[in-house]
Amino acid sequence: MNYEQELLIKVLAEARAKGKEEGKAEIAGKMLEAGLCFEEIQLFTGLNETEILNTESKVNEELKDRLITWRAEQYKAANVRAYMVMHQRTLLEIATKIPKTREELLAIHGFGEAKWEKYGQQILQITSEY
Repeated sequence: MNYEQELLIKVLAEARAKGKEEGKAEIAGKMLEAGLCFEEIQLFTGLNETEILNTESKVNEELKDRLITWRAEQYKAANVRAYMVMHQRTLLEIATKIPKTREELLAIHGFGEAKWEKYGQQILQITSEY
């Protein structure tokens, strides 16, 4: 069993033990900090993405705003819709996890090889400032 699996088991045990609505937010925050994706957190807590992000104080609002501005520049230049550059959810996860490496960025939901090739260096340049 690897570290992430052990951490997940521990977090789930805490969630079951608390069994309270306020405990879900705390557990969701710990799971997010541990690098688990939104789907895994949703599965175990029942919270939706907005609730997860609202309970997580780690969202860097300044970075989130900077990423939204960056995306606007990109989609206007390419004459496409905003979500075609990057989904809001992906931007929020980047603003929460603040990836510093290619591997960390590729672990973000909605950020695969194609996004890396097109925007990866730009995103890492932005996140390096935070």
